[in-house]
Amino acid sequence: MGTLDDLVAVFADLVEVQAPAIKDLPAGVDSAAWIKAQGIVHGRADLHGRIIGFKPEGMPGVLALAKAFRSANPAYARGTQLRSFLKMLISQLVTLKRAGQVAPSSSKMSTAWRALSPRGSPRPLFHVSI
Repeated sequence: MGTLDDLVAVFADLVEVQAPAIKDLPAGVDSAAWIKAQGIVHGRADLHGRIIGFKPEGMPGVLALAKAFRSANPAYARGTQLRSFLKMLISQLVTLKRAGQVAPSSSKMSTAWRALSPRGSPRPLFHVSI
């Protein structure tokens, strides 16, 4: 089972970048190439070009957290593949970060942990289609 410290470490690995307007990109560079050059391997972008995600060096912690959540809840282990569970976990982490609901030093981190933690939860963390 993951711990609150694991979640704090994962949030510390989240990176945020603002994509420049298309007119401000260097000649010969499109927005897809610019995003790729940022090195974010998993993340989400909003309509305003704000991208929140993880760089490759942050993924081992995210993977460990996903494995811990799956092993703590048999429904996740039976009902989802690790890859799809990992995508959903990243999406939830980015959503929490984007909403400004958590920061590694805030008291809201424990609230986020309770929201994400499958431990003792009567309902699943994610909706899973089988």
